[in-house]
Amino acid sequence: MGFDLMSTGDHKTSKGEYFRNNVWWWRPLAQYVIEHTNCVAEKDAERWAYNDNHHVYADEAKAIAKQLKHLIATGHVKKYAEKFERGRKKMERENAKVQKELDAFQKKVGKDIAPNDYSKEDKKKWDDLYEKKIWGANYPFSVNNVAEFAEFCEDSRGFKIW
Repeated sequence: MGFDLMSTGDHKTSKGEYFRNNVWWWRPLAQYVIEHTNCVAEKDAERWAYNDNHHVYADEAKAIAKQLKHLIATGHVKKYAEKFERGRKKMERENAKVQKELDAFQKKVGKDIAPNDYSKEDKKKWDDLYEKKIWGANYPFSVNNVAEFAEFCEDSRGFKIW
């Protein structure tokens, strides 16, 4: 699943035409915009998590761009990204441990057998191990992604999230 943002008006440059993030990149970016720009109305915040044609009007897009550029210039985005990525890397290390457990368990049960074909007892053990995975490890955040989104917002004249 991906999030595509298409300009809703005549745009100044090709930067304002189209912005795309897959779900892994979009969710942290959208959350950052919501939490740190004060530009997204509370009633609209949830709509940023879905690709259901939510309309962001030109004035809101401009305000988002202005705030994001300010947050980049002051170093806030960089600090946030560094902290975010440290946390994400920690989750990745934990997931590597879980993967070792899963690999060992699969080796014990039989590499040629898919987990869905395990006995009921083994499937339960597999599921219990698998549930230890931390999905936040898959959601990256970067200054560059924020900067690209700010450029898009500035030049888009409004957009739809779809």
